[in-house]
Amino acid sequence: MSTTRLNRAFLGKLREICTRNWTQALDSLSPPCTPKHQPFNILYRALETTILEYKMPVGGRGRGGGRGRRGQAGSSASRADTSTQTVPRLSGVQRQDLIRGRGSHRGRGSHAREDVQGSAIARELPPPRAIMDGLADTFMKTLQRPGEVRGQDIMIEQDVEYLGSYNWIDRTKPTIVVPGSPPVWLDTRLPLKAPLDKFTLKGGMRFIDQNGYRMPSCTLYPLLRSVNIMTEEKGNHVDWAKVDFITDRSNLRRLLHWIRDDGSSDKTFRIDMQSAGNRTVLLNRWDPCTIEKMDKDRRSNGASVNAHCTRGVPECKNATDHYRIVKYNFDGLTMVVRFEVDAFIRPSPWEDTPSPISDDWSSSDISYQSSTAELDIIHGGLNVPQSSVLEVTTRRRTSVHPYNWAEGYQELYLSQTPYHHLALHTLGIVETIGKREFSKPEIVRMDQARKSEDVIKRGMNNHETSVEAQAQRVFRKLSVALQEIQRLAVAHGKEGRLSLVYVDGELRVISRMSRESCLPEALLRRFEE
Repeated sequence: MSTTRLNRAFLGKLREICTRNWTQALDSLSPPCTPKHQPFNILYRALETTILEYKMPVGGRGRGGGRGRRGQAGSSASRADTSTQTVPRLSGVQRQDLIRGRGSHRGRGSHAREDVQGSAIARELPPPRAIMDGLADTFMKTLQRPGEVRGQDIMIEQDVEYLGSYNWIDRTKPTIVVPGSPPVWLDTRLPLKAPLDKFTLKGGMRFIDQNGYRMPSCTLYPLLRSVNIMTEEKGNHVDWAKVDFITDRSNLRRLLHWIRDDGSSDKTFRIDMQSAGNRTVLLNRWDPCTIEKMDKDRRSNGASVNAHCTRGVPECKNATDHYRIVKYNFDGLTMVVRFEVDAFIRPSPWEDTPSPISDDWSSSDISYQSSTAELDIIHGGLNVPQSSVLEVTTRRRTSVHPYNWAEGYQELYLSQTPYHHLALHTLGIVETIGKREFSKPEIVRMDQARKSEDVIKRGMNNHETSVEAQAQRVFRKLSVALQEIQRLAVAHGKEGRLSLVYVDGELRVISRMSRESCLPEALLRRFEE
């Protein structure tokens, strides 16, 4: 269809909507996914938002009527799902009930993530930091992207060790609950209404990096404190001197982006580095802002889906994000990685009044506290097994940016998150939740969205275009890059302060002007052999 005909068609649909026949209009309206139709997609998204948020009247019957348009059953995201929770097509009455708020799921109150009434949340946002803030004017060198690396696959499943975890509590002084707990996944009956997130924190704010917001000068401090407390209580001690990298998973994800990128991306990022002991590299996450105000254009349905589909455990209902720390061997490098967990899958059905739980699910004594000058620590929550953690992703069915499972697989592999759920919605109504489990063979099925392009460009056979094979090629390159980064950091000594800055398609090494340490001296001594 030409652009002119497309615009005429859209204006026709718009006229139908303005005459209150928007239900029939949306039933046949589907945005094309090509760049030249981007204005059309923007207008379509605006219509979705208007219909969902303001409940446009239908047929002169007043506010609250209407049916959402049924999502396309053949979307690429839904075809890639290996296991699917779905429902039959809804009747008109059912759709009207969902839009009016009378669907089969009526909600269960505000989730802690969605509405935290805390006194420590700033009402006024500081201005975003420039990516070169605090850095030298010139860069020391540019890291080259690793070429193709031949070798064995990098397998970390058998070496993963759960070291610690915690939840943040919103208090003036930084406070965490150890081990804390993610909320439990409920397998809520579908369909469900998950409107656009109006806010996640008091004042309409949303965390980008809660660790950086709570403890900006030492973001890794809660990681080490929670791990030391949990391992020492069990009679174990982490030999920090033998750890090669301590990092957030987000830093590894950014390095993966640099490795995959051909230099044409306009994406930028920064990672601050510091060496500890004789070999350990501390990678600190850096963002222009650690918290943001959610305007209309940046809202999503993710927190609403989590609020409907999860329930906080009793001791952590007033806590916020849950972070988990694991250790594993990555091609000879000992990695300690922190990542956020959305939920966990309980082996047995969750009751309103939980029954006594086994040693693997032991409840902790919330009365115990072990605080420092920098951080208050409360003992409470559940020791959730690594085999039960879950990541939840939400996407609009007609999104021009569908979920990329090839990249998602790589990210989940680096935290060994065994479950992934993809909630697909249309007009905020979730009718399908695709489920993947790493322990099943289907996890390495072909990525249909990329198969043809990869085969044409690289001449690969079917085996080599699998999601797992793509990941292994990238992981081998990541190993080479991490070894080079470690050599750089160690060579500049314990007083060296370097940053990795990705701009203009290049990863540059730049010195920081401040010599401030990212950890207190007492913790740094633990890295000495």
